[in-house]
Amino acid sequence: METTNFKGFNFKMECQPDYGFVTIDIPSGKKLKVEAAAMATMDTNIEMKTKMKGGLSRLLSGESMFINDFKANNGDGQIQIAPACPGDVKHVYLSNETIYLQNTAFLASSETINVETKWQGFTKGFFREKIFS
Repeated sequence: METTNFKGFNFKMECQPDYGFVTIDIPSGKKLKVEAAAMATMDTNIEMKTKMKGGLSRLLSGESMFINDFKANNGDGQIQIAPACPGDVKHVYLSNETIYLQNTAFLASSETINVETKWQGFTKGFFREKIFS
């Protein structure tokens, strides 16, 4: 598999298209936002902090109310992540843009990306995630 470098993060996507799996190199001192329960493995020098995000709207959407921040300390570190449901993983670059995703579609981002979850109501029948830079 080919390794891609984007904004200082090297990452490699594997096991596509059915069981997407991503290996990400986190440079020392940088943070990576990851959906709760998506982390499969991580180096011992990576510190994980959990933040409550989105409150009731994330809970109602089936998302975890938490997002994890992973930061490499004392040198570069590596983390491997996978989505909760089988499927493909895709990298999307945002430049002052907004995208809307189906619930549970967000996997990870740099710390500069904002993630919001909105409940569409009972009549529309689904939830969406708003991802923007």
